[in-house]
Amino acid sequence: MLRPLVLAILGLSLLGATPSREKPSQRDEQPELDVPRARKSQRKGSSEDRRKPRDNREIGPAIGAALPHIEQVVPFSKCAPGERIAFTGRNFGEIPGRVDLLGDFAGGKLKLEIMDWPKSGLVSVRVPEVGGVKDHPVQLRLTNAGGAAGNRVPCDFKAARERVWLPLDSTHMRLSLCHVGDDYGPGNLFEDPDTTHDQTSGSLRICGHTSDGDNIGIDKHETRKLMNGWRFVEWSFAENSAQGGHVLMRTGFVQDATQLALRVHWQIDGGGTAHYSFRLGIEGPRGVPFR
Repeated sequence: MLRPLVLAILGLSLLGATPSREKPSQRDEQPELDVPRARKSQRKGSSEDRRKPRDNREIGPAIGAALPHIEQVVPFSKCAPGERIAFTGRNFGEIPGRVDLLGDFAGGKLKLEIMDWPKSGLVSVRVPEVGGVKDHPVQLRLTNAGGAAGNRVPCDFKAARERVWLPLDSTHMRLSLCHVGDDYGPGNLFEDPDTTHDQTSGSLRICGHTSDGDNIGIDKHETRKLMNGWRFVEWSFAENSAQGGHVLMRTGFVQDATQLALRVHWQIDGGGTAHYSFRLGIEGPRGVPFR
């Protein structure tokens, strides 16, 4: 009697048990999609795409406006003080902006004076007077009224010039001899004169030779090298010989040279004086030292 009862109770216990659930593997788990975050990221990407420059446009002073572009500079234009520069291009705008030369100027640029700014055609500007600047390559750039700067066009800046007499002292003359002596030529061709006048007064060099008989000689005058674009442009020479003396010839001057080796050949026949004076003119950028 007990055995059937035990079996019945055991059967009821088995029928009431709940089946165990298998824990899903990590591979089967699917992450939930964060829809708002995904949409936000997508909107951010679209915004960045919209801010990328397209068709020569930029985000800046003139948002969405095409940049000014200089296409051609008129051949007669000169990048020099007092001269005009004319050029054509596009996207300059109806309201005049600003045109600069970029280079070795105060602040790195030189503002040009606007002479003509038509809706279409040639824009004309004038280079102002400026000193203390050497010749050097520069760049022409236009900035429109909205503040957008355009391309840069190369140009050679030619500084304003000034002409002065070179001081003929030891600072600027490497060698200046009013008589070279016997060692300059073969044999006794060059003899020492009885007296030699040798004087420098600022930019004036004075040489004189006096002899009781025949005499001949060569004087040497050599300069130091000029710097910063300066050049020799003039040799002002005056002869003041008396009686049998005279200057035979003078050599060594080269126009636009930066350094000179001058020679003055003189001769005295039967006694007399060979006497002369000279100056050297130089030209270079105004306000810029030549040494």
